Amino acid sequence: MGRDVRIEVLNAPSVPQHQVLVIQTGATSWTEPIRPYLSSGILLEDKAEARKIHHKALWYQMHDEVLFGKSFLGPLLRCVDADDANYVVREIHEGICGLHVGPRMVVAKIMNAGYYWPGMHMDALKEIRKCDACQRHAPRTLRPQNDLVPVTAAWPFQKWAIDIMGPFPEAPGRVKFLLVAIDYFTKWVEAKPLAHVRQRI
Repeated sequence: MGRDVRIEVLNAPSVPQHQVLVIQTGATSWTEPIRPYLSSGILLEDKAEARKIHHKALWYQMHDEVLFGKSFLGPLLRCVDADDANYVVREIHEGICGLHVGPRMVVAKIMNAGYYWPGMHMDALKEIRKCDACQRHAPRTLRPQNDLVPVTAAWPFQKWAIDIMGPFPEAPGRVKFLLVAIDYFTKWVEAKPLAHVRQRI
């Protein structure tokens, strides 16, 4: 039985490059060094910065004067500035079809919608923390408000605590108090019902 490796060569992209949503974008800031390099090959005079831009530009592509980010297995992602990024995060998180999900799901939905900008996760997290509905309906934590103080006991029955509880409703034998002793190490409990508690000074 021979083992065949089948290779399919695609001569054209399987996904049309223009299948992204379009929004009004303002003046970009983080795309300023990349955009002139891709459109006309202009680099900065600083050699180190020029090398960084040259390497960054491999992940981007200009098409009809719009900057797109390349993704590994998906279509091109439209690059947006900070104002549009905040709008996109708010619309996906709490918009008409918003689900009020966490930042990782919001970023996945943004990329599925066809948008990209650096720092998507941090921007999504900041916007989600401002959401009033998420803060009101968040699940309550069951953790204690204060730090737990551990009780150190090296061996069983080294440290005991004794307390008197009551008065309770009267039980048979006219007992209405309870003397309780507990071991700190094993949590062993001993209890004795009492009818009277006398205080000595």
